[in-house]
Amino acid sequence: MSLLAVLLSTGSILYDKYMLHDEALPSWLIYKGDLEGARALLSTIAGSMITVAGVTFSITIVALTLASSQLGPRLLRNFMRDKKNQVVLGTFISTYLYCLFVLRSIGGPAGERFIPHISLALAMLMAVASLGVLIYFIHHISVSIQADNAIALVSQDIENAFRSRFSRYDDTFKREGSPAMAPESYGQGRKKYSFWIQQSGYIKDIELKAVFLFSKEVEGIIKMEHRAGDYILPRKPLLYIYTHKDLEKEKIKCLNQCFLVGKERSPEQDVEFAIKQLVEIALRALSPGINDPFTAITCIDRLSTALILFMEDANESPYIYDEDGYLRVVEDLTTFEGVVDVAFNQIRQTASDNPAIVIRLLERIKDVALLAKSRSHKDVLLEHAALIKNNAYQKIKEKRDLRDIDERYKNAINVL
Repeated sequence: MSLLAVLLSTGSILYDKYMLHDEALPSWLIYKGDLEGARALLSTIAGSMITVAGVTFSITIVALTLASSQLGPRLLRNFMRDKKNQVVLGTFISTYLYCLFVLRSIGGPAGERFIPHISLALAMLMAVASLGVLIYFIHHISVSIQADNAIALVSQDIENAFRSRFSRYDDTFKREGSPAMAPESYGQGRKKYSFWIQQSGYIKDIELKAVFLFSKEVEGIIKMEHRAGDYILPRKPLLYIYTHKDLEKEKIKCLNQCFLVGKERSPEQDVEFAIKQLVEIALRALSPGINDPFTAITCIDRLSTALILFMEDANESPYIYDEDGYLRVVEDLTTFEGVVDVAFNQIRQTASDNPAIVIRLLERIKDVALLAKSRSHKDVLLEHAALIKNNAYQKIKEKRDLRDIDERYKNAINVL
């Protein structure tokens, strides 16, 4: 946007100077003042825009800091990458730069009187547009830091993470539910090579197709030891290669291109991290200092949606075969049991003495169970329902609350 503003200022000045005739303009568009007035007008707009940009975003940072104390500091990245916030900042900076570049063209050599009428009209139009953007921004930022909207933003991250998982499917390989050989037989008659990288950090992305093509090239089997979201240490193996061929170190090093490692986790491929952000909001809401069970209940509702989305893809196999039926990659996958543990364990441990939270957990387990297709999924949900009920019976003494909990538990059991 800043670059476009510079180009627009150059184009409008050239149009004013060489292609425009004052008599061709309507009277309301012609600037009636002198050179000094034109300079003052542009200086006022430019100064106002840069001041408004600075003050507005200073206030925004304060608001987000206060919001992060309740919702968690990791949510700040969601606000900072918001396209609407970026457009607002771009509008202010673009208007400032446009006025600055037009300002330097007013006047000219001694005795020359050049007032760019179209450029001044565009500057006024951009100033009015900036005021409209400012009003919109005040509304947007006040809405976006509300708990429900922040939770919805994190839920969108979860949906994006699932879309990223679905995009890993490729026609060049196929998955099957069971391996053609036992895991301990991968190395029988084959040489074993390990691959690691000389840095520590979180795996943000894995290019699975490239790993598969490498395994075909070396005619071997690759067993992945980590997945997106795992923290790796220097020289800790990321995968093992089993093959009959002799592999040089340089050949194995080309796998570096398949892994993106960063300083922090991101939800692009890391489903558990996106879910943990919702859990963090719920845990903060349940803390004694905040004590906001309604926000925690909203998080539980969103978590149940995430579990349903996961079940739609939870039958995928970690065993990847080529078109000839040879096992090529054994992927380290996030399991349904692991996702349910991440979603419910900490909330259950923290709020087992809160009847409202316990009841909502059991209700959502029942709702998820209605869409569970496999016995293994139902067994996982059954185990968590029993844990939630047993922990609640140890902490809650009110008979009426226990009766309500028992009713929700029986409803879940009947479905499971």
